[in-house]
Amino acid sequence: MLLGFTQVSAQDQLPEWAMGPFIRPAGVNPVLAPLAKSTFKDPMSGKQVAWESNDVFNPAAAVRNGKIYVLYRAEDKSGVGIGQRTSRLGIAESRDGIVMKRSPHPVFYPSNDNQKEFEWPGGCEDPRIAVTEDGTYVMLYTQWNKKVARLAVAHSRDLKTWTKHGPAFYKAYNGKFADLFSKSASIVTKLVNGRQVIARVNGKYMMYWGERFMNIATSDDLKNWEPMLDDKGKLKLLITPRPHYFDSDFTECGPPAVITDKGIVVLYNGKNKAGKAGDPNYTANTYAAGQVLFDLNDPTKVISRLDKPFFVPTESFEKSGQYPAGTVFVEGLVYHQKKWFLYYGCADSRVGVAVYDPAADNKIGVISSTTDYAAKVNTLIGNKGKGVSETELQFEAGFTDPGAAYPFGMVQFTPTFFAPQKGFVVNQLSGAGCPNMGNFPCLPVMGELQQSPDAMDHLNKQLKPVTANAGYYRVQLDNNIDARLTVTKRTGMARYNFPTGNSGTIVIGSGINANKMTDAHVRITGPNSCEGYADGGSFCGSPTPYKIYFVASFDQKAVSSGTWSGQQLNKAADTASGANSGAYFTFDLSAGRTVQYKFGISYVSLANARENLAKENPGFDFDQVVAGTKAAWNSYLGKIEAGGGSEDRTIQFYTHLYHALIHPSIYSDVNGEYVGSDHKVYKAKGFDYYTMLSNWDTYRTQIQLLSILAPKETSDIITSHLLFAERSGGSFPRWVLAHFETGIMQGDPSAIMVANAYAFGVKDFDTRKALAIMRRGAEVPGARSQTIETRPDLAQYLEKGYMNASMQLEYTSADFAIGRFALDALNDQSLYRQYLKRAQSWKNLYNPATTWLNSRNPDGSWKNYNDDWREATYNSYFWMIPYNLKSLIDTIGGKKAAEKRLDTLFRKLNATYYEEWFAAGNEPDFQAPWSYNWAGAPYKTQALVKRIIAEQYSNRDNGLPGNDDLGAMGAWYVFANMGLFPMIPGYGGFSLNSPGFPEIKIHLPKGTLRITGGSEGKPYIQSLQVNGTAFNSTWLPWETISKGGKLDFQLGDQPNTSWGTAAEPPSFE
Repeated sequence: MLLGFTQVSAQDQLPEWAMGPFIRPAGVNPVLAPLAKSTFKDPMSGKQVAWESNDVFNPAAAVRNGKIYVLYRAEDKSGVGIGQRTSRLGIAESRDGIVMKRSPHPVFYPSNDNQKEFEWPGGCEDPRIAVTEDGTYVMLYTQWNKKVARLAVAHSRDLKTWTKHGPAFYKAYNGKFADLFSKSASIVTKLVNGRQVIARVNGKYMMYWGERFMNIATSDDLKNWEPMLDDKGKLKLLITPRPHYFDSDFTECGPPAVITDKGIVVLYNGKNKAGKAGDPNYTANTYAAGQVLFDLNDPTKVISRLDKPFFVPTESFEKSGQYPAGTVFVEGLVYHQKKWFLYYGCADSRVGVAVYDPAADNKIGVISSTTDYAAKVNTLIGNKGKGVSETELQFEAGFTDPGAAYPFGMVQFTPTFFAPQKGFVVNQLSGAGCPNMGNFPCLPVMGELQQSPDAMDHLNKQLKPVTANAGYYRVQLDNNIDARLTVTKRTGMARYNFPTGNSGTIVIGSGINANKMTDAHVRITGPNSCEGYADGGSFCGSPTPYKIYFVASFDQKAVSSGTWSGQQLNKAADTASGANSGAYFTFDLSAGRTVQYKFGISYVSLANARENLAKENPGFDFDQVVAGTKAAWNSYLGKIEAGGGSEDRTIQFYTHLYHALIHPSIYSDVNGEYVGSDHKVYKAKGFDYYTMLSNWDTYRTQIQLLSILAPKETSDIITSHLLFAERSGGSFPRWVLAHFETGIMQGDPSAIMVANAYAFGVKDFDTRKALAIMRRGAEVPGARSQTIETRPDLAQYLEKGYMNASMQLEYTSADFAIGRFALDALNDQSLYRQYLKRAQSWKNLYNPATTWLNSRNPDGSWKNYNDDWREATYNSYFWMIPYNLKSLIDTIGGKKAAEKRLDTLFRKLNATYYEEWFAAGNEPDFQAPWSYNWAGAPYKTQALVKRIIAEQYSNRDNGLPGNDDLGAMGAWYVFANMGLFPMIPGYGGFSLNSPGFPEIKIHLPKGTLRITGGSEGKPYIQSLQVNGTAFNSTWLPWETISKGGKLDFQLGDQPNTSWGTAAEPPSFE
């Protein structure tokens, strides 16, 4: 309780989610009253007008330069009665939020401009104001021409000079709502570093609006707004008056809404209806303030609503004047000096203020929405690209999953890119460019089936996403079915809402996935359940014939069901087998239009699928599952706090971090059982077994990020990999899907992956076994994992020291990593020297005639300089000697020559596989931008990385420069924005660039690392302090920051060409 304040909250005990109590400062209200002496020359009449002589009320508020500014509605004496005079907006300012200094002239009023037909003669009324992160003030106000009230928009940079943008809904739906009677808007805001700013929700700006009812609208530009409609094309109503409650007549929106850790809190003005329908505890026609909590993932969904007002008229000036029935009309809400100031109209005649101090309250107050990291994820980023819209799949497509996923989860409940699947599938690799998995697609359709689902259109052409956050996906199909998806680790759940009709059908495919099936079976086990399995599949041409089991159930009984096989629909049948087969369930919608569906999967057995479902998802509480999954994502995503950046960049950052945490995927069931690489069933004891390992991609970035943020999971991933190798022939695989080595790509990436994990602190695995497996793959020609040779042409490599160039450069990196692992994990100095020497065999590829690294034939002759490069060219692979760049640079004539060659490479940033420039979307180029740090021009690394981030990435569905590749690209983006890149394989440390956020906190297992001074716009490092000491090197050892610390960057617009050049970054000869 604040001393000297009087509490007037009507609700004795506010729930934890509500804001308050709001307390009137004693003896200060009203803070504004009418002034007859204030005059100005009215541009419409040309006369001097006492513009605020009759009443002042209904205030907006905003914070600028440490002051609160209140814009209030003021009426002159040109008419009689509410709404019959002319209203203009005055302005007052205050340092403490209480004592006001007002301007003698209005700052906003009807004029001879393009809005006069909407604003004259009634004027401009009832403002609400919020500010964007870049300092643009957005005002929603009512235009009143004494015929139609229209909600309108204006923008300002200083709160005094405004640009009018006209009616908010004027362009929506081709002018359908141009003349809509509309007013009162609560734009959604959040706290960012103690500053209240306008927020995006699910990628859109959002406002609640309306007088009698509360509606919702969205915008892309804060100028043009689109009201959300229901399935009948009418305005979507979120809350309405409740008979016998304080809000029995109106539920009119109040000040800007606020995102909290509980959801979106909206303060609104409830009007009590006269007569029997009203609340007898309040005077008829009284306005009192209520609160409602909406779901942040689904802002149309009410989570809770106060039954009593939290703020009621009690003072004499709140029950006299224009509105003697009593009015506290809340319109202004700002966060100032760590308190919330609520400004309200007093009986349509005065302005008052009440204050809420979270520090004086026992319950959790409003916190920054940066803690709700799951809501900052836009899963639509990277879904598309050239490959999704064209016939042939292209590497430029991101192929990220838009649907619901769980951190490292077995299930990805998502739409799929890959025909012929129809529906939301239970598994799909996120970011992989080849058709894969996609089992048991589920599709809701209207009515009863009249044909086999085999003839239905592809679902992906029908999707209209509504919400796409971490763990929750909501989409509208073209038949207006509303589909909502969520997951647990091993199960998925859907809520389907059918808009019209007497019946709806849900189809589940069993004999369908992205590739050819060898066997499938489904059995309907009851009026609301089925089970089955699917067998078969491939990936990028490699067979992966895994068997997957599923069980599924609905929250209500179907009135009919059946199966199909190919083009044949089998009504009332209870089994189906083979490719292109499945089951369907038809439901009676007369009692309710929502049907819920859930499933569990297992790669071991039907019994395990049942147990996974029973243990992880026992009921049908969809919202509870969403909340649990959201909490899981927040716990992982929150390990990095990126603050102070733009909303767009923040969304991208957390989306890429999300992508980096989807895979690898847990493969063991809740009882620990999993299928090993020898196709036998094992039981994991004391660890989780993982699969879906895109090691050629992820060894470069993702495994280092996982080691830092999730060491326990990374330890289990490494242990799983050792077991896979041990049971599949004693050598590491390259690319694992389910329990199969696909052999995709080249090199020996798993050796590097294991060494990288150890280098970044993950040491809870059998290091001697790991080294033995590494050595077998690196020393024994023909060593295999299942049927795939670990190092093709190893004999030639060992004997002659040269071979296919791109493959050899992968081998040399692996050799260096193995040597470092032998030294660091087992202190084997002899083996380190042996493998370090092997790693220098890249020199045998240097062709003096071309001055590039080229492939060589077995007889030693040179191949064409364009031969043998895998998904890149000689220009890119040239820099793939990250462990000895100094020697490489010396070979071509020194730093200036290297700098010139790098400049040529980066003339283009989005090259294809076959073009001789940098390809931001492809792994062999990932480390190349940091090569300038070795070439004596680190300022070019700094500017270049900023360019790549700004030009090659965006917050759009085509916002990736290439395949995400199971988090490899996502991890690259995260590291690049933190200013740290894990450059050298098997060696703990980072090559530095300028960070992209003013403050980043990385919560490490042994402490917190703070990185300050970053910027989206300023690229160049002027200076750096590490733990308070000046630092002038581009290389930062991991051990320096592994237990936390602080990196304090100073950035500028002009390069400091001397910073970072004094100390050479490490190279190993």
